[in-house]
Amino acid sequence: MMGRTLFVGLVCASLARADHFDDHGLAALQSVERSSAVKKAEGFTLTELAGLPKVVQSSPQSVLVVAKTDDGNWCKLLVRAGGVKRKGSSQPRPFLHVERLVTYSSDARRGVVADKKDVFLFPGFAFDLDLGQVVAKGDGDDLSFDSIAAVEKKPGAKGEMMEPGESRLGPLQGTAKASAGVSLFLPRAPLVAASKSGGRAKTTGAVTAADYPGKYKLDVDGRFTGVLELKNDGGKLTGGFTSDQGGAVFQASGAVGAPGQHVTLSIAFPRTDLKLDGRLFTRGRARIAGLATMEENVFGFVAERIE
Repeated sequence: MMGRTLFVGLVCASLARADHFDDHGLAALQSVERSSAVKKAEGFTLTELAGLPKVVQSSPQSVLVVAKTDDGNWCKLLVRAGGVKRKGSSQPRPFLHVERLVTYSSDARRGVVADKKDVFLFPGFAFDLDLGQVVAKGDGDDLSFDSIAAVEKKPGAKGEMMEPGESRLGPLQGTAKASAGVSLFLPRAPLVAASKSGGRAKTTGAVTAADYPGKYKLDVDGRFTGVLELKNDGGKLTGGFTSDQGGAVFQASGAVGAPGQHVTLSIAFPRTDLKLDGRLFTRGRARIAGLATMEENVFGFVAERIE
């Protein structure tokens, strides 16, 4: 980036995203309104971010923020401070780094309505959390950001490698504020425990129906997420799907094909079925991946074993 220097220590995201962020589904976000371990706020400063608890595992420098938009949707954000120094300027321009953002619809049937990563919100701009887009202030925004870079001017002292009156960079300063009708929540403790990926004792030989029972974290294109529980019922698969979008439980059924790593599953939603055509990973037998079909729409899906 010619003529600009990013403060890498502040803005580089972790190469490995934490599953713990994914564990915070809609039900967990809605729990903030009745939790004593959550602070409701109108906004927060970049300085305050540094002192807030980092409650998401594997994200030691990022703060979890929960927002209820003016449309009634629920959003989870991982945020941190960032700054960019342009050539010829002694002052950095702060910004709010939104590492991850997921917004769940208030209508559980719609699932996820926005899913973004690594968005830089600069001063004077705002974010529409329902769309997952940076917008102009006052144009349907939910969260705005304004800042002024602080500098300290100190006279030269003996032994200092600075000219008298030379500027020193002070802390990044800026404030993110909720728009009218939007509620912000700052969790001081994890809203849910981190799920653990569980492998199978049997990891060799032919795959059979006995390799499938257990609980899986299911993600269908980021639109439908939840826990899929499977049982082996005489060679047929039965169970249920607990949706993150409201906590409702739906019946699941399926069959193991030939070869045994081929599996077809069906989740019975109220108005239609979600059909999964997947393959079980033969090494570890801890993941299923494939295609999901709902009516005429086709998506990718992955299910990772948690128990």
